[in-house]
Amino acid sequence: MSINSPKVPWRLNSERRTIDYMKMPERREEIAGGDMHWLNRKRLFIYPRIILALFLVIGISWVLLSKNMVDLKGKPLGYDFITFWAASYVGLVGHAPDAYNISLLFKAENFAVPASKSVYVWYYSPSFYLTVLPLALLPYLAAYWVFMISTLSGYLLVLRRIVRNDTAMWCLAAFSGLWLNLFHGQNAFLTAALAGAALLSLERRPILESGHLRTLTVH
Repeated sequence: MSINSPKVPWRLNSERRTIDYMKMPERREEIAGGDMHWLNRKRLFIYPRIILALFLVIGISWVLLSKNMVDLKGKPLGYDFITFWAASYVGLVGHAPDAYNISLLFKAENFAVPASKSVYVWYYSPSFYLTVLPLALLPYLAAYWVFMISTLSGYLLVLRRIVRNDTAMWCLAAFSGLWLNLFHGQNAFLTAALAGAALLSLERRPILESGHLRTLTVH
């Protein structure tokens, strides 16, 4: 006596057969009953735009409530970036080792934002000077925007090569890490761009990939 198995719809491809679960009766009933993932297409369209709008409001409010480039917590705007600018400043006047002297570095930071009384320390390797050295050729705020826009542009160009989907790009725009890096003035855009470029070059251009990784190590 043979046992007849229930008929299962199959979808054929060039390599193997896979079950088309969407055509199975129980799967249709499950979807009709509303048991779908909460993060559906509609929410993926709406949520990133709401979060992006909130970050824009927070950023604008943060700047408007600041006084003399110092926020309500007594920190200078872009307070991580002020270390880069100060290290560049002492380097351009011929005293690069002073970046590791906290009291001398604070004088350069105070020159950038006189109202700031907070001290931010330079922990980076001497090789990172190659990246930040030109910054103090510009005033503090101008240097901040040049650094952030240029590194953000590189970050987005690399991510666009990896993620070719508009919905994913909207999610990326609403990513909190992106905005925290922008508000703080850190170098994460540059780090992520180099790491992403190394991954893109891994198979076809290994020499270029190794160059990206070597550059990444100095940050």
